[in-house]
Amino acid sequence: MTSWRKSKKYLGFFIGLVGLVVAAYASGCVYLWANQKYYIFMPEREITRTPADIKLAFEDLYLPIDSNEDGDIERMHCWWIPTDHPTKRYMIYLHGSA
Repeated sequence: MTSWRKSKKYLGFFIGLVGLVVAAYASGCVYLWANQKYYIFMPEREITRTPADIKLAFEDLYLPIDSNEDGDIERMHCWWIPTDHPTKRYMIYLHGSA
């Protein structure tokens, strides 16, 4: 009979622990859902900072983008930041959403 009580005790502990983990996960999900607007990047239309603010030389460039099937070409603004050590590789960083 003693082993049954011991098993029952461990089972109760395990169920309590699983319940605690589920409650913590659910609380985290609710918190993220309620505050999601603070975690989504929404860029502003006006550029307030440039690479010149951190003393980098740069050029303003506009990349032509074929935006739809009508053949309309839109332009995407970007900055070209040259390097002192040119290589064959480069990086395109798309910083906006939408």
